[in-house]
Amino acid sequence: MVVAVVGIITLIALFLVLLFRPTCYEPLCTYWSWHIFEVLAGFFVLAYVFVLLTGRYYRDAYNELAVATGVKDFNEAAKWARLGALLFIILIGGLLSFVGRVYALMGYNALKSWKQAQQ
Repeated sequence: MVVAVVGIITLIALFLVLLFRPTCYEPLCTYWSWHIFEVLAGFFVLAYVFVLLTGRYYRDAYNELAVATGVKDFNEAAKWARLGALLFIILIGGLLSFVGRVYALMGYNALKSWKQAQQ
């Protein structure tokens, strides 16, 4: 999630730089002003790749937690984290990732009873 936030902040900063056109190396500014949508699309695709990598990491982590603890909420968290990462490109993925985080919190809450049952 941190990677996604950093990517979004980078995109906003890039957009503001391109919008207000500070003094810079002239050929570069000219290229960016002519191809602003291509540059923004390139940064958006790069941010999406980082979101996919982060989603894969969370999916694998939650699946391992589900296997190690037997708490099924982590399987649901892994599924929603994967769907959230895949659909992040149409911006509904942020909401789906949040649902995955809620399932993960429910799984962490269930770990208290799991630990007490083991003792």
